[in-house]
Amino acid sequence: MPLAKRLQLLHELVPNAAAIGVLLNPTNPSAETQTTDVQTAARSIGRQVHVVTVSSEGEFDAAFASLARQRAGGLLVGADPFFNSRREQLVALAARYALPAIYEWREFAAAGGLMSYGNSITDAYRQIGVYAGRILRGQPRGFACRAADQIRAGDQSQDREGAGADGSQLDAIARRRGD
Repeated sequence: MPLAKRLQLLHELVPNAAAIGVLLNPTNPSAETQTTDVQTAARSIGRQVHVVTVSSEGEFDAAFASLARQRAGGLLVGADPFFNSRREQLVALAARYALPAIYEWREFAAAGGLMSYGNSITDAYRQIGVYAGRILRGQPRGFACRAADQIRAGDQSQDREGAGADGSQLDAIARRRGD
């Protein structure tokens, strides 16, 4: 569901994009499920998706070049720990290729990415600590689950390569695309 919601949000951001690029890690156990889910969601909004896979740092440039050749109008980055560990590189490549991108975790938006929809990894770790503390104190009941329903815009106050004069990644994307 979060993947479909992220695709919907990206579609609302770039409604004229006929095709959306999807970046997935093929070594992730959920890659096949993510591919099926995003293709189903794309059909429901009448859009094509171009799935590109990356499993090592050296493959990122070729993946983004491929999406540019395929004229992807936006980018949905799949949830993956490897991608999270390379978030600055992914954010910079999205800006360089003028691809409006949506990410799973808030940390991408904090690193300058355009938008995220989901939880913060930092908050999740903090909540795990709270739960562990309760369990260790013998209070394992009453755990409330939190839904992934946070939309975050990127931190546009920082000076980032590829940003517009006012620091806006959207302005940079519009300039490069001639919008």
